[in-house]
Amino acid sequence: MRLICLALSFFFGALQAQKNLPYFVPKSETVAFKQAYILRDDEECLEILRLNESRYEWIRYPKNDSGLCAVHCEAAFYAAKKKRLIFASTVEEDIVKNDSLCFAVVGKESSAAGDAMSALYFKKNLFYASRLHAFFKVHPVLVPTHDPRAFNSWSVSPETGNPFVQGPCSKPDNLDCLCSSLTYNQSTTQEKADAIGSFVIHRFNYRRGDTAQTNIKGLVFGKELEAVCEGYSRVYKDLMERSGFKTDYLTGAVRTDVYDIFYSGHSHAWNQTKINDETYALDITWANNLSDMWYLMPPHDFQVTHFIDPNYNKPTLAYDSTFTMYDFMHQPLINPIQENGAQKMQQLDKTLPFYAAKNTFVINFSKKMTVNSVSRQELSYPFVKFSGESGETASKVIAKSGKITNKTSTNRLEIILPEKINNIQVEIAGIGTIHYVVFNGSDAEFYQFLVDQKNPNSAHSMALAFLACAKLNDPAVFSSLKSYLPEDLSFKKFMKQAKDYNVDEFSFATFNASQHSSYSFNAENKLVKKKPNHTKKGENESFFGYSFEYSQPHKGKVSKIFLHENEDNTFSFAKFNINSW
Repeated sequence: MRLICLALSFFFGALQAQKNLPYFVPKSETVAFKQAYILRDDEECLEILRLNESRYEWIRYPKNDSGLCAVHCEAAFYAAKKKRLIFASTVEEDIVKNDSLCFAVVGKESSAAGDAMSALYFKKNLFYASRLHAFFKVHPVLVPTHDPRAFNSWSVSPETGNPFVQGPCSKPDNLDCLCSSLTYNQSTTQEKADAIGSFVIHRFNYRRGDTAQTNIKGLVFGKELEAVCEGYSRVYKDLMERSGFKTDYLTGAVRTDVYDIFYSGHSHAWNQTKINDETYALDITWANNLSDMWYLMPPHDFQVTHFIDPNYNKPTLAYDSTFTMYDFMHQPLINPIQENGAQKMQQLDKTLPFYAAKNTFVINFSKKMTVNSVSRQELSYPFVKFSGESGETASKVIAKSGKITNKTSTNRLEIILPEKINNIQVEIAGIGTIHYVVFNGSDAEFYQFLVDQKNPNSAHSMALAFLACAKLNDPAVFSSLKSYLPEDLSFKKFMKQAKDYNVDEFSFATFNASQHSSYSFNAENKLVKKKPNHTKKGENESFFGYSFEYSQPHKGKVSKIFLHENEDNTFSFAKFNINSW
């Protein structure tokens, strides 16, 4: 069943009330019109024209679809003095039936539907074919009618007087009606999926708002229209699955820029969905439109920036359960990425995001490739600052920006390293922009650099310094960190802990930081941050600080370095372990 009404004033009022939803509940009140005319009444349809001082409506009720009528209604102004109908731009409103649901939708602006009436001449409530016909008093084309069917609200059946929209869609907050209205006029599966995707992308502002992120109806139909990544992704999953698309809601870690080379663990949510038997990954929160790179990407490309945490997700679509957070951190960082760019990285011999090289960084290609540009970008240290850390944490520029080379086609790319540490971006046709951080020197010199650059107010900086100390395995370096180490911890014990907990697997990256809190209060009832109590086995320990992971899982457990946060907001070494305090 199809019902269309073009009425400018009513349309804009309806849109304002419905906050740009693709469907609405039509008002059932009757509008007073001075004259009404039956344009057509046969076995195919009933057409009605009605006028008042400010507008007219042309309503069409096709008599088909098992007796369910449809209405076409237009509205515009007419000038009584000129005795002509003056058509303004009008907007269609339809009542349609889709998936057994009947609902009203707003169509496109148009004035073409009134062209047929604009040719008629109006005089004394009568319509003539022309002014000449009216002058000679020829029988009018149209005469007013008193048929009660011509004075009902446009949204009710002229035969029964019952509203066309009944059941679920008679309320403005039904999710099934929303999905049906989004997809009813889309001819392909892809178009239906895109209609839902576009709706979610443009529905919300990125803020938490006053509605729970699991409250789908509250997010979609609420007053604030605000959501964060969880809300965006849960709404997308709900609407897609209501429309017949298998969709996963996923959570985990993301990395998109150079600082994520050294740490990732930022909590985020996104989706996977199946369209036309193809599985796609998408970040509906980050996508600005349907052409955005974050909308419908191949899962293997999406995996470069999004890690599915297996502890919280059991995806039903494409998923590599053997892929760990360690693997995620030690793969190329490509952003933006071109389609199948991750697979084409196999043609390069430099696939890690961090390297140590002396003076020149060389990338070899298995076949000639087009390098569009190579550039350097600024980089600061510490690489990461957490919200719980002191505001005193400083950022020191350790790499500058600048252009290195123009477009070239080559099998071997040589990049001169002008600084001690270099943040390099290489744009390669068919892959995208690859991010590398290259230290000008040896691995040992890089680890010494991390020790020398330590920032006691930064948990991440101190974690890297202690991990670097363990990698160097040098008592002199250990002694240089003495003021940040427990008094009873010897170099030998420190190195045994490090080796027992797989420090050999650390090279540059940490991930999954956790903040640990054990509170106590002094005599003045003030919060005290306590150092670990070295109690006997089985007794509780109190701890306030951070932990970072840095290795592959071993027997399901991942090695961690624990840092204690001191009362002066500095961080000191606590221990290597696999368990939380």
